[in-house]
Amino acid sequence: MRHLLYILLAINVVWWQSSIAQTNVYNFHSLVVKDGLHDGLGRCIGQDKYGYIWIGTVGGLNRFDGKNIKQFTYSFSDTLSPYSSQPNAIFSDKQGRLWISFPDGLMQFDFATNRFRKIKPLSGTQVGRIVEGDDSTLYLNTSKGLVRYNTTTNVAYFFGNSNVQLHQQFLKNYFTDIVKVKDALYLCKPEGILKFNSKTNAVQQLIIPKELIGNIRRCTLDHQGNFWIAVWNKSIIYKLSADLIILKIYPVYLQSVDQTLTYNLRSLLVDKTNKLWVATGIDGILEYDEQADSFRKHLHDDKIPSSSLCNS
Repeated sequence: MRHLLYILLAINVVWWQSSIAQTNVYNFHSLVVKDGLHDGLGRCIGQDKYGYIWIGTVGGLNRFDGKNIKQFTYSFSDTLSPYSSQPNAIFSDKQGRLWISFPDGLMQFDFATNRFRKIKPLSGTQVGRIVEGDDSTLYLNTSKGLVRYNTTTNVAYFFGNSNVQLHQQFLKNYFTDIVKVKDALYLCKPEGILKFNSKTNAVQQLIIPKELIGNIRRCTLDHQGNFWIAVWNKSIIYKLSADLIILKIYPVYLQSVDQTLTYNLRSLLVDKTNKLWVATGIDGILEYDEQADSFRKHLHDDKIPSSSLCNS
């Protein structure tokens, strides 16, 4: 069930926002194989324009309508079925189009036919995180670096192949995370953080504290512009101020001992209410309490049926 726990938390945050705001009590709704999932290894999640929840698992795509689950899996004889590889990301753009990235490329789901269209310019390219530029532009994190895909012209531009030296230097490799804030893309990699201007295509390397260099695994930004960063080899979360000067360390009082799991902190999410959530490998879900300036853990409890299904 690795990562599926965190997927289900996201569903509850969306569906139960009003009650959460009042009580700060969470009821976890768990989906497992017996409910119709293809398998229990969750990889990614997204919500389409109709409100359906899409869950990517190791064996395929699953669409949850609030009651039933429909599976979409690869078929050798059907060129309009999903890729055979594991889905990496699911993204619904402002136009309501649904995109799914795979190690083999990018696909768009056709709601009218319930089929999948391969995006040919990205065929054979590993695609990860998807973020949106304007109404006709997607930015993709790929094995060949940052790519700008025009959804109108069906043209993919690989910045790593640019004649601009800084693009060749910084934008030709896969990033550990991508975050978009207004016109800026923040591109995280172990060695540091890049800021890319989607209007001018200018790129700059941010000057960050030396403690972070070489270790960045995941990053996100809150609504105040602070960076939240997870690193390799340590169960520690860092908060870097928007001016890149003040670095605060949160050991988070984790159950795991450092080095027990080299990537215990799996993903970071700032939701629409500016609340930070952290998915871990063995320590459940972490919720940041801004007033207390500390993290609260959500763990499985055999005595509470509505607790999270597991801690990984």
